[in-house]
Amino acid sequence: MTETETTQSPTDECRVYRTVRYPSIVQIKAAIPHRLFESNVLISFYFVFKDVLIIAALFVALRLLEHVLPSYCQVVVFPVYWYLQGTMFMALFVLGHDCGHGSFSRYDTLNDIMGTLIHSVILTPYFPWKVSHRNHHKNTGNIDKDEVFYPVRTSLENGNNFVYLFGLGVGWFVYLWRGYHPRNICHFNPLEALFRNHVAGCTLSIMTLITWVYCLYVFGCSSGTMQLLKYYIMPEVVFGSWLLVVTFLHHIEVDTPWYSGTHTMQHSLPFNGTIVKRIV
Repeated sequence: MTETETTQSPTDECRVYRTVRYPSIVQIKAAIPHRLFESNVLISFYFVFKDVLIIAALFVALRLLEHVLPSYCQVVVFPVYWYLQGTMFMALFVLGHDCGHGSFSRYDTLNDIMGTLIHSVILTPYFPWKVSHRNHHKNTGNIDKDEVFYPVRTSLENGNNFVYLFGLGVGWFVYLWRGYHPRNICHFNPLEALFRNHVAGCTLSIMTLITWVYCLYVFGCSSGTMQLLKYYIMPEVVFGSWLLVVTFLHHIEVDTPWYSGTHTMQHSLPFNGTIVKRIV
């Protein structure tokens, strides 16, 4: 891939053009050892079982501490539990993320089944997220097509400022519900235009999520809303905060230019942690 790179002086009085040859995506991929692209079902399930066991152990440990510690000590215990359990929920999201990318196993059906089950537990509609996430990877850095954390054109501003820190934990679920302005999309609606070729998969994921929400409703009715709040909802908020912070830091850099389909400008193309600059 041969492209032209422009160097501009601070006084903008002269420009120096030079031709730079960058490796193509195919060449970069060919340079990476093949074994790093191979998935292993046993290793994947090992992480699933490990994470589930840790989540269960944290819950059991909290229940035991509730019975042996005085109530004033629980003021410290519960925030620690929320942080640790929310972090483990983030670990579950990563496993579902790998299912969406097809790296959990070589079998698409198994990937989608596990992704749906794992993501439903953390209130994320797997298949709609999978589709929109792939759209993000196809359009990373495109101001007109990317999914989230993109600059909004002045002509499309609606006068509403973003919530402080994007709402942290709540911001993730707001995004799932209505998308990111101005490209609004509801991940709980399988009939959205973006999902038109994946209605069946999106519907199954949403139905699985609804089933899990019903289980939470039954638990709340039998054990009380406060129990549901302190054991599950608060870790969910921590998980949402983790996800927002990680994705924001992963995709945003002050010096990273954006590009569009109608304007030629320099942008940075992320590829497995490597930044390859090019002219589009």
